[in-house]
Amino acid sequence: MSQKDSLSPTSRKRSKAIVLACLIVAFYAIMGFLAVPKIIHPIVEEQLSEYLNRDVSIERIRLNPFTLSGTLENFLITDHDGKPLFSLKRSYANFQIISLFTQSWTFKEISVEKPFGHIVVNKDRSLNVTDLLEKLTTQAPEETAKENDAEDRLNVTIGHLVIADGVFAYTDHSLPLPFETVAKPINIDLRDFGTNGDTEAPYAFSATTESGESFSWKGDILLNPIRSSGEISVSNISLPKYKPFHYGLIN
Repeated sequence: MSQKDSLSPTSRKRSKAIVLACLIVAFYAIMGFLAVPKIIHPIVEEQLSEYLNRDVSIERIRLNPFTLSGTLENFLITDHDGKPLFSLKRSYANFQIISLFTQSWTFKEISVEKPFGHIVVNKDRSLNVTDLLEKLTTQAPEETAKENDAEDRLNVTIGHLVIADGVFAYTDHSLPLPFETVAKPINIDLRDFGTNGDTEAPYAFSATTESGESFSWKGDILLNPIRSSGEISVSNISLPKYKPFHYGLIN
């Protein structure tokens, strides 16, 4: 008599259930780790490029279906002049499954490594992102009314938000003299942050410009209403650097 024939009906059903469960887990893992990232990668690039009216490229998208986390690597938005408008080396988010049963999107952690942003003021005082701001702020009346309804508003909760080694570049062509500055590295650490504004969120912010100016801000922030308490530190301000802003006003 074979070993298979010696198994009781109950044991056979249990074995089949185990095999089926293993196949389901394997299929879920293959779809989450391999298939879905490859499928959504070109879709995300295409949809973002169309919405932003700018070229968007992503080197890699990674998903972990077991931890409900996702990672973007080498994300780039190219402005109309061919220069980078926004980029980041790596962005990671860990979504919590409890969000599926509440009116709040809860993230255990969101981290962004080496983000870069460039704001340009043109000679006519328009911004290089004016079209994006108009698109983001233009909403249908019914959508605005719905967002203002507290019962329908979707809250966001973040256990730990980290922005590391950021770079912010600012160029102003509207002044009598051209002005450019770069702040780096920019580091932000924010904990227990929520858009419902019920609790204080400890935070820390620091940045240094190319001329050695340093800015730091740490304390607590609340959103409903917006208020903050803490300490602000500014040092090594280079007044000659800001001559384009007072050129012709001060002799």
